[in-house]
Amino acid sequence: MFKSWNKYDYGYYLFCLMVLVISSTIYHSSIISLTAAILGISAVMMNMKAQKICFVLYLIQCLVYSYIAYNERFYGEVVRNIIYSIPMYTWSIIQWMKNKEKIKSDQIYTISHCFNMALIIFIILGTIGYGYVLTLLHSSLPYLNSLSTLVIIVSTFLATKMIKQQWFYWCFYCIIMFILWYSTGTSQLPLLIQNILFLFLNIQGIITWKKLSRENGMILYY
Repeated sequence: MFKSWNKYDYGYYLFCLMVLVISSTIYHSSIISLTAAILGISAVMMNMKAQKICFVLYLIQCLVYSYIAYNERFYGEVVRNIIYSIPMYTWSIIQWMKNKEKIKSDQIYTISHCFNMALIIFIILGTIGYGYVLTLLHSSLPYLNSLSTLVIIVSTFLATKMIKQQWFYWCFYCIIMFILWYSTGTSQLPLLIQNILFLFLNIQGIITWKKLSRENGMILYY
């Protein structure tokens, strides 16, 4: 599982853990928030290396994160996890386990410009419609919450299909979530810091998957 990791990967991972633990201790942040952040960092590291064990970590992180989001009244995040992310990651785990010997662990896919544009239009229209619904539910920051939900729906879909464009959507998602969790103050500081660390990991993901695609080739998904 760690055979593709290099010294930089181990170093950055330990650095992330140190930052999260120290900041949580200083600002007396909740243990559950720290747990969600550590799970998230671990999942992204595995995803960056195209290791499908990341789906298991993403699933556990979704469960923990949903509890936190519900308490902060980010209902869009809760609904998205329950009806989309959790089932999607569960399905990915089942498919991975069923076809473990057949599927090449580091096979990377890509999508066409037309399909990518269709995803962007989906995000824009979905944000407007879902944002209005969240307004009626008195959700915190409804339209920003809606935008984050639509972006991660696309990111999760691309991640479960091992499509390289996922990393650009994850970068955008990190910026949105930084603003979202900044509004909560220091009680959820690990999740705020997590998104800063995520941004650097996602940029590294772009670079790493570009290298993997040169080494192993890419398959056009759609």
